[in-house]
Amino acid sequence: MARLTAISGLGRKSAAIFLIEMSGRRVLFDLGDGLEPGDRPDLTGIGRVDAVVLSHAHEDHAGALDRLDEVGDPPVLATARTLGFLPERLRAGRARVLPERGRVDLMGLDLTLGRAGHAPGGVWLHVATPAGGLLYTGDICPEAPRLPVDPLPEAATLVLDASYGDREGRLPTRSLPWPGRPRRARDCAVRRRGAAPTWWRPWPGPGCALPPMP
Repeated sequence: MARLTAISGLGRKSAAIFLIEMSGRRVLFDLGDGLEPGDRPDLTGIGRVDAVVLSHAHEDHAGALDRLDEVGDPPVLATARTLGFLPERLRAGRARVLPERGRVDLMGLDLTLGRAGHAPGGVWLHVATPAGGLLYTGDICPEAPRLPVDPLPEAATLVLDASYGDREGRLPTRSLPWPGRPRRARDCAVRRRGAAPTWWRPWPGPGCALPPMP
């Protein structure tokens, strides 16, 4: 069974930090910082992780890399362009380069990556699981012609950044390159720390699955 814990990144625009636990491995997808002065995520209780995988280099997804020692000083994996935006002191000796497109073995986990638009070197991340996989998009944007988005794989569980979902004004309808619709999640749960797991549910029509919010 795979477990997904939202350390930060639900309910408001702030640091994105998600913990994936599977097959004896503990991996953070993004290690961001808050966007307001003094808004730093609470990393206590995470414990030691095996790796940090970055979707892109923006502050809310990579801004807390100066606190790697609080999660066991793990290696940081990202695309070459993403790593190029990080301070040299954060790259020295601990950076590992990931492709912008392709499939890699992440310490025994089957990880597939594709371009996500939004930022140079930005990628979406898909981890294979017994019941259909987990897809983490980070910030994804199909609107920039010079930053392409690769087709998204099918997944039982989707973590999608919805930064503008709380705005009063309507945004133009956009479509992502999604080949089907996600199946019902059976092996992955999202939980807030200190709360019971919340199972993701499929959207009743075509498109993406979003988590029920408390």
